[in-house]
Amino acid sequence: MMKFYLIFLLCLISLKGYAQLDSILVPDSCVQEACVMITSTPPTFPGGIEKWHCFFEENLNFNLINKIDTSARCFCSFTVDTLGKAKFDTIYRSFSTEIDQELIHLIEKMPKWTPGKIQNKLKNIPMTFRFKLPFERRCKNKSIEQKINDLQFITDMPYICRDTIGGENSIGCGDKLFWDIVIEKENAIPLLIESLIDTTKTSAIVPNLPYNYTIADIAYHALQEIIDDIPTFDLLGVEFDKNGCGYCSYWKHLSIYENRKTFKEDVKIWYAINKKNLRWIKSDKVLTGDCSFSHPNGGHYKLKKN
Repeated sequence: MMKFYLIFLLCLISLKGYAQLDSILVPDSCVQEACVMITSTPPTFPGGIEKWHCFFEENLNFNLINKIDTSARCFCSFTVDTLGKAKFDTIYRSFSTEIDQELIHLIEKMPKWTPGKIQNKLKNIPMTFRFKLPFERRCKNKSIEQKINDLQFITDMPYICRDTIGGENSIGCGDKLFWDIVIEKENAIPLLIESLIDTTKTSAIVPNLPYNYTIADIAYHALQEIIDDIPTFDLLGVEFDKNGCGYCSYWKHLSIYENRKTFKEDVKIWYAINKKNLRWIKSDKVLTGDCSFSHPNGGHYKLKKN
């Protein structure tokens, strides 16, 4: 059987913005550094190639990119294993050590792919994309619905951070995807409330506890960054663990799906009753983490005092 190779030229380019994919099927004489053998089904990024473009654009460190005043390109290869995990392989034609490290970081941060198959059997599939400077943006402005959907790709939530959002060492500052929905402010609130029962697990780990954030948990954190002083434990109907680990009671209570459903309805009712009494308060404070950067909204909604 003739083997076929799929050349992935996933081109990422300039500050105008654009990520481009060229896919070319060719026979055995494949370009050495940019090919993947395919006889059945290639790996697919969740949401398709456009989501792949947006993932790179949303997570790329533009502070770094802006410092590199050159026109250049390199080829970066990685392997999607049978569990869908992307693992870095090598970089060809490297032109910057800093860019190499950034590409490796992005590969390691990728959400799980749908694994590829060869002759209908799951296989580890090598992939290669071309990264090009200047970088051109292609990802379109996303709707609130798309931003809600992208919560599943979050890998980091606000906790303890002394950096800026999206900086090179921004662990504990929250993914850009998290802040993208927070900046929608009141426009995002109804969909965030509806997401409070979505138990899809993400890669984001809850600090000091054996849990991963679900989309529901991330949605509630986003609500807490938009509205200050939501009475969380009153709505949950449980006590804050003052003498123990604080929010443990939150996580334990919501580990039961029926409790999540009740919590969602109670948050919905609370918002409907208090919506007219919310006032905008200017503030640079991040509410859900000990973070030193300025809040991207420059403030929060807060219940008007009687």
